[in-house]
Amino acid sequence: MKKIILFLFIAYNLFANNYIINLRINNIYKNKGNIYLKIFNSKKSYKRDIPLKQFILSSDNNEISKKITLPNNYYLFSVFQDINNNKKLDKNFLGIPKEPVGLSNYNGKGIPGGFDKLKIYIDKNSTIEIKLKKI
Repeated sequence: MKKIILFLFIAYNLFANNYIINLRINNIYKNKGNIYLKIFNSKKSYKRDIPLKQFILSSDNNEISKKITLPNNYYLFSVFQDINNNKKLDKNFLGIPKEPVGLSNYNGKGIPGGFDKLKIYIDKNSTIEIKLKKI
C-alpha cells in the first residue's frame, strides 16, 4: 500500500503542473520546405542553441498547429521555414535570416532581442500564435 501511495505522489508531482499549449504557426509558404520549431527554457540554452524540445513540421498548409505539453516556466518559441530544404536557417553576411522566421513575443519590426524580451510565461493551458515573416 505504501508503494502505491508513493507512486501516486510521484506521478502527481510529475504531471500536476503541466499545461497544454496549442502553438499556431501561420503565414507559411505552403509546400515550400519544412517548418523547424525550437523551444528554449533559459537564456543560456537560447544563446547556445540547445533547445529543450524541437520539432520538424510539414508545410502542407498556410497555417499549422502543434500541441505541446510543458510545465510552468518561461519559454521562447523559435520557428523558421526551410524554403530550400538544406536543414538550416540561411542568413546573409550580416546574420539576417533569408528565410521566414517567427519568435514568441516578436512583432516582426526591428531587432528581435534576446531571451528576456521574447520569453512567454506558461502557467495555464493556452494558445500561442507565431506569424512567420521574411525580415
